Amino acid sequence: MLRLCLVALAAAVGSSPAGAQRPNHLSHVPPDAAVFVHASVAKLWAGPIGEQLRAAKVKEVERAVAEFEAITGLTPADVTAATVYFPDLRTPGGSPVEQFGVSLALAKPIDAGRLVAAAAVGCLASEDKVTYTYAKNVLTLLIPDRARRPQGLREEIVLDMTDSRNPKLFVAIPAAARKPVKLDTGRLESALSAAQSRDFVVGINYDMLPPELRSDEAAGQPAVRPFLPLLKSDLALIVGDFTADTFAIEARFRSGNAAVVRDCEKSLGALQTLLGTLLDAGLKSAARSKVPAEKLLAPVGESLKRSIDAAAIRIDGRDAVATLAIRADLPFGPALAAAFGKTVGGARDRTMSQNNLKQLGLALHSYSDANATMPAPAVVGKKGKPLLSWRVSVLPYVEQGALFSQFKLDEAWDSAHNLKLLKDNPMPAVYALPGVTKPGDKETHYRVFVGNGAAFEPLKALRFPTEFPDGTSNTLLVATAATAVPWTKPEELAFDPKADMKKLLRMDNDGCNVTFADGSVRFLRNTVGEANLNAMITRAGGEVIDFE
Repeated sequence: MLRLCLVALAAAVGSSPAGAQRPNHLSHVPPDAAVFVHASVAKLWAGPIGEQLRAAKVKEVERAVAEFEAITGLTPADVTAATVYFPDLRTPGGSPVEQFGVSLALAKPIDAGRLVAAAAVGCLASEDKVTYTYAKNVLTLLIPDRARRPQGLREEIVLDMTDSRNPKLFVAIPAAARKPVKLDTGRLESALSAAQSRDFVVGINYDMLPPELRSDEAAGQPAVRPFLPLLKSDLALIVGDFTADTFAIEARFRSGNAAVVRDCEKSLGALQTLLGTLLDAGLKSAARSKVPAEKLLAPVGESLKRSIDAAAIRIDGRDAVATLAIRADLPFGPALAAAFGKTVGGARDRTMSQNNLKQLGLALHSYSDANATMPAPAVVGKKGKPLLSWRVSVLPYVEQGALFSQFKLDEAWDSAHNLKLLKDNPMPAVYALPGVTKPGDKETHYRVFVGNGAAFEPLKALRFPTEFPDGTSNTLLVATAATAVPWTKPEELAFDPKADMKKLLRMDNDGCNVTFADGSVRFLRNTVGEANLNAMITRAGGEVIDFE
């Protein structure tokens, strides 16, 4: 995250060409850029949207804000405006997507020493060193970029504090990769002008986007065809302003061809109808859902539906224009708290659990690639006694090779040596169940079904995919169990085709995540039938499975 924060802060050194009248923090943006986004961060953070974000206590947002403050000494309230741009997204021959620029207009100065120290920490993994100059209140940092080393390029971060009341922080494309532009030309000039007075601006120059977006092939796609005129306009300009009550938005699609403008007006009408239909479907789904976050989003959807239905579409000279007003105090905070806050079983926890299970599926495949078989459900002793879980066997494939090397594989999980390893070392994060596992816990809910034709058999290591005739995409591999066990302990879920296996799964809210033998992760709803679940567990039963 530190590296991301640093790379997301960059712009090239240099003064604006003569005649440019833009504010300093916009002076480096090419007016022929592909995409330009500008926002009044402090105003947004102080308004109803920022208030709800803070109240929801979204862990990812809190972490990003804390890291930004640690690096710069600033909070979002200190960022007057933020600008992001991509100069050229055409392919082939255009600049890579990672070549972008960001500039921040700040409300107070930054400690230059703090920024240099943060850059140095972020580059510890590189043999290159951070270099910098500091003269006349302008700090220039050169950050080594390993990905671009063959081209000899380095990231540039520039802190300009010549005006202590209005400092600027730039991060941009390395000078060697930039093209000179004339500031008095370019389709994004209207967007750059709007950024000087509007709270939110997006400008899109279609000539600098991949040409296939406007190709005949795209026109042949039924889902794209109604909106193709919007892509064939010269410029898309979206501006907005935040007030205490509303977020007023105006979208303009500009063309010198009157026929294209008329077609854009029709496309905007089609887009209005589509969005209304999608929101109607979402509201019906939310009404049926048992997931708290989805139900809490219903008032947000209803308000957005009213705003979209009331949107005005018209032609204004060379522009097809759509205007709408969205409530600034949309009640999305409770839904965010349920989905991404610290609520057990929320969408955030579910997504993080899916990522853990995906990693475990990949680890089992990597083990199979290296050893020609999957691991057995347990490491066994000479007399066939289970000693350690398969979770220990795959440690080298979840970036825990050093921990794996410390285990005595000929001793039980609770031997003096191996039990000490369990107690003295944090459980690998991949075995933690988000929202349930607490810091310091040593027990995991990620377990496998064993025996009677399941993906794991006692004392036997199976082969991918030859011993999975039902198909790896139809065979359950790793489950989220109702009860947790010490992660090194070889205690799994005994598969009994005559019993209800759903009782062994942790069905938070309306289901649980499971990994299939092809590495995919599915959300298994608690409405799954007993026979259908058993069919998923077996690898060679020949059953027909219903995934609905």
